[in-house]
Parts: sequence; C-alpha cells; structure tokens
Amino acid sequence: MQPYRVALAVTGLGLASVICFAFAAKSRGNISNSLVCDSPKHDFGTFVAKGADLQHTFVLKNLSSRNIRILKMETTCGCTAAQASLVDVPANAETFVNVTAHWWNRSGQRSEQIKVTTDAPGQVPLVLAISGNALRSMAASTTDLDFGRLSPGLATPREVLLYPGAEGTIPELRIASVGSPLVKVERASFANESTAVANSAVKYLVSVEAPRQAGVLDTYVFLSAVDSPRNAVAVRIHAQFIGAIVPSTPSLFFGPSDANKTRSLVLKLPHTDAPLEIAIEPPEAQRIFRKAVQLSTEPDLATAEVRVDYLPEATNQHAKAAYLRVVKGSDVIRVPLVIGLAMESK
Repeated sequence: MQPYRVALAVTGLGLASVICFAFAAKSRGNISNSLVCDSPKHDFGTFVAKGADLQHTFVLKNLSSRNIRILKMETTCGCTAAQASLVDVPANAETFVNVTAHWWNRSGQRSEQIKVTTDAPGQVPLVLAISGNALRSMAASTTDLDFGRLSPGLATPREVLLYPGAEGTIPELRIASVGSPLVKVERASFANESTAVANSAVKYLVSVEAPRQAGVLDTYVFLSAVDSPRNAVAVRIHAQFIGAIVPSTPSLFFGPSDANKTRSLVLKLPHTDAPLEIAIEPPEAQRIFRKAVQLSTEPDLATAEVRVDYLPEATNQHAKAAYLRVVKGSDVIRVPLVIGLAMESK
C-alpha cells in the first residue's frame, strides 16, 4: 500500500486532521472491496406466534470491481434459516438473502444473527440481525365440539379450556363472537383456582339449546385476548337437531253437521329411527273415530299425514275426552279430537 502524502504546516490540529482523513480513506477502501448491506437489522415488532414463520429479505450489494463469492452463512440458532439468491455476486450486482425465522413455538423477546462470510480480501464477516417480541398464541383443549344428535332442550354443557399464552398469569379474555343464538358460552371457575393459575388456563362452558325443529347446526365461537384481539381461537360447534313432533294444528274439530267427514293434519317428526305410533285414546273413542296414516316418501322430509274420520253413534259419550296420542322415541304429544255440540233453539 502506498503511504498517504499530505503537505501542511505541522500543528497539533493539522496532525489530528491528517490522521482522521487517513483513517477515513482506509475505511472507505475496505468498504469499496466488500459485500455490504444498507439495512443489516430488521425488527418484526410484536407478533403472535401462531404457526406461521416470519420472513425477511436483506439486500446485499457488491461494491467492488470483482466477483465476490459467499463462502458460508451461519445463524446463531437452528430456528433461523438463510438462503442467498446468488452465491457468486458479480461486481456492482446485488444478491438477496432470504431469512426465515421459525418462531411459531417461541415466546418473549427474540434476537438472532446471520453471519455472512465471503472471499473478499480483508472483509470481516457481515452480520445481519433480526429481532421481535413473540406472544405465545392462544390454544384450546379442543377446537371442535360435536354435540351429536340432540333432542329439543338444553344439551349438557361441554368444557373448553383456553391457554391464553401468558406465562404465570391469566390475561383478560372476551367472547369475540358467537355464530348462533342457539349457542351459549359462559366462563366457569375451577374447583381449585390454583390449578388455573399454574396452567394459565381459563375454563368456558359451551351449551346448545336444541329447537323443536329438525336441522343441523354448524357454527363457530371466537374467543380472544382483550389486549390483543389478533390472539384468538375459534371453536367449531356442530350438532344435529332431531326435532320433535310438531302438529300442523293443535286440535281437530268436528262440528254437529260433520258426521262421516274427515279431518286431517300433518305431523313433523323427529329424525330418529324409533317407530312412529299413533293411536286414538281412550280405546272407547275408537267407536266413533277412525284414523289413517300416510308417511312421507321423501327421505329428507320426516312428516306424516293423519286423516281422522268422524263416525258418530247414537251417543257421543265416548268422545268427550278423545285425542290422538302420537309417540316417536321419547317424544309424546296429544292432539285433542273436539266435537262441537248443536245449539238448542228456544
């Protein structure tokens, strides 16, 4: 290397200027022969570690007049990987170093480095750095609740344990969304609260109010941390409502002039394999009432049409408390058979 030649009057201030100028020139000389990165640090900020990897691309430029080869890239943790788009970087060209941080199962402040070693003469390894604050994602003991086949009424609540992710504490949670008014969610307490604190767990009870109409429920309940709405968990709720016996009319009425006439009603039936039983009660009423039942032939339509004939005798004393008794599985209903009386003229 040629010595620096500077002509000036030797004074204390002048000598200091010469030293600074020479050092700066030497530094610039090293950089001009190196692979450099204008932004060697990247902070991911605060994020929820929820299964996805974090990625960032660093841009490295060859400032020299010769080809520079990347010999190796080393990371400070096996959770971090780096790959260069070009290993042999031509003069004045760029290469892109793609860094992936597998921090989905990490929590707390994270900081890792990638050391890039090249064959550039005199260049020390280039250090790239990534950092971030990982919030452990909320987890649930189950994300799928299948209540199976439900009869009308409130089903037995199912338990869901939530682990909000904060170590040693239980952050405030909220029910962000419930997809159906038939689903009820409430927070429950542990028999031993120390268990909850030790496991950072929160217990919720989920129940379903099955309607009398048959159908299928497929919805979600979303729960999230109050201070971090993105840290949430979704629990799928599924149930099949078998329904109940629902008559199209609450009773069948026969007037005084309806002798030998027929009245009919349609029954919506539960979706069960239990046999359908329809009878006229009490047995004595079968003297003046006859029934016929026609089941629906459509497989997805559980209905039955019931036709009742009124065949009065000389006396209708057996019809005073007559009714249709309909049974299917555990569901039982009564449909009164009402006979109107003739008005006497005065």
